[in-house]
Amino acid sequence: MFEQMSQQMLSMSKQFAATVVQANTVAVDHFEKLVDLQLKSIEANSAVMADLAEHVSSIKSAEDFRAMMPKSVGILKAQAEKSVALSQEVGALVGKSAEQFSSLVKGQLETANDAVLKTAKVATKK
Repeated sequence: MFEQMSQQMLSMSKQFAATVVQANTVAVDHFEKLVDLQLKSIEANSAVMADLAEHVSSIKSAEDFRAMMPKSVGILKAQAEKSVALSQEVGALVGKSAEQFSSLVKGQLETANDAVLKTAKVATKK
């Protein structure tokens, strides 16, 4: 009986270790994707703000200012839309991570349950 329990614990420990490795792989992969998205967003925002600052620095009169306002509002609107799209993409990636983690946990619990049921059936037959 002790040997069966020992083998079952060893098997469950191996299964748990494999699941932890899979979870870490998912976490690192999605973290890399999130960092990549954020860095691309920062790069794009920096380029747009540098362009906007260049236009602002070229203003010499009130007429130049009035002429630049629609363009700057358009630029800022486009950046706001990109930020919303980025937040939606990040949310989708986080949701995907949660789904993968829950499927890993579900698989782990099902495997553990099956192992316990199998051991119980073997023990009751003896």
